[in-house]
Amino acid sequence: MQDEDLILLESSLRNYMLNSVDVSHGGSAMKYRGLNLLIDSSDKNNLMFKVRIAAFEASFRVSDGQKVNGSLCGDEKLVSKWFHRGYNKQQLNDIVVGSSKKTAEKVRQSVTTSFVESFVEKNK
Repeated sequence: MQDEDLILLESSLRNYMLNSVDVSHGGSAMKYRGLNLLIDSSDKNNLMFKVRIAAFEASFRVSDGQKVNGSLCGDEKLVSKWFHRGYNKQQLNDIVVGSSKKTAEKVRQSVTTSFVESFVEKNK
């Protein structure tokens, strides 16, 4: 479900950016075709989402949509505006928190499995 939600948000961001570009004044919408929205839940204290457009990438905090690092060559403002529209912020937060829980569960399972294997090995 989270993957589907992320795809929908990615599509929403792409459409927002496409609709915001003024092609009559030389703007190019082609670069947004390859737009990717990624979740970075590696740091639980600073949950982030990343946006890739062509060869550019920037990271934004899920808590407030503030760009933390990277560059989108001026498109950061569009990402920020999209982030604060409607339920995008809440949906991203729900997905990122879910990703963190999945990661934590995988780590917990890995530690448990290692412990059990170690215990079995010692008690042979």
